[in-house]
Amino acid sequence: MNIVLKVIALLFVLGLFVLLFRILSWRIPIGETIPIKSKVRFQMIDAGQGDLLRTGIEKRFGNKRLFLDEPYKGQHFLFVSVEDWDEIWSELSTMRKEGYTYRLTFETRKLILGGYAVAKVVHKERLEEEPRMSK
Repeated sequence: MNIVLKVIALLFVLGLFVLLFRILSWRIPIGETIPIKSKVRFQMIDAGQGDLLRTGIEKRFGNKRLFLDEPYKGQHFLFVSVEDWDEIWSELSTMRKEGYTYRLTFETRKLILGGYAVAKVVHKERLEEEPRMSK
């Protein structure tokens, strides 16, 4: 019985180590700042992106996923601060009525194990076209 408890404790510690490593890998940026320009795609249901763990952790840090209408090197979304996300989403009903959308410029950096760090919206360009929405 004693050996079983030791194995369980070891697995628990290893699990915590792996979780800590993943969290740190989403926080350690490398290289130069990367500007990314894209129109916004308003995704009504945010599920099934294959990164449930990172999404949950980013929410705890106060960030949300914002979808790109023009993917950047295979990246279909970026995480942004709740403030940036709220600013964009709060205009959606007005954007639909008046028929405009935005092309945003983000600044982000690559992460040590791939992907992109939390992006910052640095510029909004108004475009006279319908906003793109998907389920």
